[in-house]
This record gives sequence, structure tokens and C-alpha cells, in this order.
Amino acid sequence: MVEGGKLLGGSYLILFVLGMIFQKYSVLDQRSRWINISLILLCGAFLLTFAREECRTGYAFAAKLPFGGSINPPNISQMLIALTLLVLCAACYNLAADIKVPLFFPVCSVMEYLGKHSLYIFLYHWFFVTSINAFLLNIGLVVSNTWMSNVLNVCLGILMPLLWEHILKYLKKVFLQPMHTH
Repeated sequence: MVEGGKLLGGSYLILFVLGMIFQKYSVLDQRSRWINISLILLCGAFLLTFAREECRTGYAFAAKLPFGGSINPPNISQMLIALTLLVLCAACYNLAADIKVPLFFPVCSVMEYLGKHSLYIFLYHWFFVTSINAFLLNIGLVVSNTWMSNVLNVCLGILMPLLWEHILKYLKKVFLQPMHTH
């Protein structure tokens, strides 16, 4: 259920403001190697502990703090997990860039590419995931394995908006470029 009727976007507003604060004050910029290692360990430990407790208690933390909706807008548990993952990814990226091990270069390149195209991923992921899942359901293809379904949804949510962005850029280049007549 989409709960878009929340005042000013509900809990999304807090995430947007936090994102702007992180960017303005360079919260996730390059830090020392030991700070990045500490952040990775702290975020990893938090995620493992928090996820285990949320699964064990049936999301009791989110129930105690009725903030946000269910999935959309995100509740407090999902917001904490998302922010922790953001800090974890930034620390991993910073550490990989600092160590300069050739093995990490492809990972950094993928993260940079996704970051550069994150607006299209954000704007269109839900549209593609729900549309394609509805289409698959209508033709009788159901992914019954939860893990496979999650992998499919993540791939659709990232790859389809990227494909859409490239199609739009191509169409813009073909149809909106001024014609050169001699």
C-alpha cells in the first residue's frame, strides 16, 4: 500500500533533509583509514544485531515508534537500516579508494556509476518493479522463491531505470539535435 497522503511526504522528508545535510557538510567524504575501518565494523555489527532482533521480535522497534508507514513511506527500522547501509557503503568506498588495491577498482567504478545515475534509479525503480511483476503475474510466471524474487526485484529496480535513461538519451540525441543542412 502506498501512503503518499502523508504531510510533506511523511518520513521521506526526513531522509531528504538528512541527505542534504550529509552532502552540505561532507559527512561521507574521505576519512582516515582507521575511521573507515571503525565505521565498517560498527555498521556491520549494528546491521547484524538490529536485523536479527527485528526478525526475532517481529519488527517490534518499528511498532514501538509508529513513524512512517509500512514500506512506503519507510518506517523507523527501514530508515535506520538504509542510513546504516549508506554509511557502510561510503566507508567501504573510501577505504577501497584509500588502499588503492587494483582488486577494488571495479567495485569503486560500479559504485561511482550507480551514484552518477542514482536519480533515474530513484525515480523509476518502483514503476519498473511493479509493472514487470504485474506483467509476469498476468502471464502466469510467479517466482515462488523469496530470495530469487528479491534478487529479481533489485536487478529490475536498478537495471531497468538505467536502460530507460540510456534510451531517453539516445532518443533525445536522435530527435532533438539540430539538423545540419548544407
